[in-house]
Amino acid sequence: MSERRLALIVSVKPGSERRVARDLMDALYSYDQEVHVEPLRGVLAIYSRLEPNDAERKLRNYPIRGMLAIRRVVIESGAEDPRSSIEMLLKEAASCGLRFSRLELRSREGKGRELEKYAREMAKQLGLLGKEGVKARIMVFGSTSALCLR
Repeated sequence: MSERRLALIVSVKPGSERRVARDLMDALYSYDQEVHVEPLRGVLAIYSRLEPNDAERKLRNYPIRGMLAIRRVVIESGAEDPRSSIEMLLKEAASCGLRFSRLELRSREGKGRELEKYAREMAKQLGLLGKEGVKARIMVFGSTSALCLR
């Protein structure tokens, strides 16, 4: 196992965050005693030493009510502000050779449209957008950004 990092982002039904967080901890604790679940306005961020694929597989085999979607985090970036965080994230994606056929952004803070426009412009400059590639979603929480692929 490696160092603990943001592995998954789980969307939950409104009002069920506490119960779902407890169930997620129960599901992953036997595999990673340092797992941490942090509520972030309608979603739960799961920090774990497990690889995102392994953590997702374990959760899919564990019945949890109120869980809407599980997204694996490929790249995480933190900076002093959301724009810098998005820029760092996209530059790392470019250095990894990723390409996106579609890019969307979800922000828990507000200014979502403005940040999505900025992310698309930056992705075009870096040559990340094209007809071939994967669907990508950037999720922004304060000054942290996470890239999830579909």
